[in-house]
Amino acid sequence: MNQIKRYIIFLACTLLCTNGFAIHIVVGSTQSIRFIKEAIALSHSGDTIYVKPGLYQEGNILIEKSITLLGENFPVLDGEMKYEVLSIHAHHVVVSGLKFINSGTSSLNDLAGIGVENSKNVSILGNVFENNFFGIHLSNTTHSKIENNNLHGITKAENLIGNGIHMWKCDSISVSNNTIIGHRD
Repeated sequence: MNQIKRYIIFLACTLLCTNGFAIHIVVGSTQSIRFIKEAIALSHSGDTIYVKPGLYQEGNILIEKSITLLGENFPVLDGEMKYEVLSIHAHHVVVSGLKFINSGTSSLNDLAGIGVENSKNVSILGNVFENNFFGIHLSNTTHSKIENNNLHGITKAENLIGNGIHMWKCDSISVSNNTIIGHRD
């Protein structure tokens, strides 16, 4: 039965999106779609994914299309001290109302609560970050906003914690009204 529901949702997504309509996908433990990765796979550019409260341990979640990811009452995305929690490799992405915890650490890779690479017009708004190597890490990204986020790193030796908000080869980034505590810079 669960497979039939998924197929019906997939067909609805396909019909609506090919006709130019954005859809809303709801993710949660009591919903027909229980995983964020599954919702992203079903989504098309322009869609909105609503994440219900709960704990989501899905490894690295990758966004490669123009979607909006909205949390209700700060659902927790947990990197389990192994992964970058959310990676964005797309233009026109919005991420808001989520809590990112426990990213992995690495001396070779700049793992983060949210990592954005080769993107433009990304908005990271009103999220909470706790115990991440880098809170938010942007690389080769332009025309984006990082606003009203709360970032709290667990103070460790300087080589074991990254920056709260880090930008490398970026242009036209608006950073405002963020609170950063316990990160290197």
